[in-house]
Amino acid sequence: MFKQRIISAFVGVLAFGILMCFINTVLFPLVVGLICAQISNELCTVIFGKSFKFIKNDNIDISLCGPLFILFSLAYGLKYLLCVLITTTIFYSVRYRKELKMERIFFAFIVSFGMSASLSTFVLIRNYFSPNYQLCLLAILLVASSAWMTDTGGYFIGNAWGKHKLNCSDISPHKTKEGVAGGLSASLCSGLVICLIFKLITPELKFNWLLLAVVLLIASVLAVLGDLFASLIKRQYDVKDFGKIMPGHGGLLDRLDSLIFVLPFYYFVFCDFKVFWL
Repeated sequence: MFKQRIISAFVGVLAFGILMCFINTVLFPLVVGLICAQISNELCTVIFGKSFKFIKNDNIDISLCGPLFILFSLAYGLKYLLCVLITTTIFYSVRYRKELKMERIFFAFIVSFGMSASLSTFVLIRNYFSPNYQLCLLAILLVASSAWMTDTGGYFIGNAWGKHKLNCSDISPHKTKEGVAGGLSASLCSGLVICLIFKLITPELKFNWLLLAVVLLIASVLAVLGDLFASLIKRQYDVKDFGKIMPGHGGLLDRLDSLIFVLPFYYFVFCDFKVFWL
């Protein structure tokens, strides 16, 4: 299992590095849309026991809605997604009231579309910084670092020194306070190092280092919450993983769950508050 996790993580990092080379091309939103489709499919497989179609012989597959939401958010902005989500949910609740229970319809829409909307901010962050490739790369690296270094640091430090269980053992029995502290530290250090490297390369960049550290810590906490939220879904539906696409990790959502809350947070930090550079 450990060897599989290392290999899958290496392949994931390699794929991420290749994607960064095409960050300013149409390939980037296309890949994000495909990721949304796969995550929606994994969620609906867990919720409904199979790749979800609302009723038999219906050609509307909820997993296709992720890429559509990406395109919609790029065209009109995130603020319209909520209106579309509510309208669509009400429509299907009435249309398929005899075939499906209300709570499952609501859960499938809110969770699948909510995560698609969350991931769409990856593309919006790219678009905001796209005129400046260096800032665009810096922003994406900070997002990835906050999510994955929290997860990686928590896993290794928790396995090595974890003794005190986190107060959520019913959701994630293997999480420890030491692991969470290690994940926060790893995320903070990696984020600061990334910014320091960019500062050395481009001296005109000016960072508010104290505020940067605070934001990195908040993002790391949100990464932990994203992981716990995904674990809660798995516990409620009694599954170990969301899929088997990544050996040793499970489904794609098992690897990307830390981004659920981190991405929207950074979107507002970068695009609305502009706290990192002046």
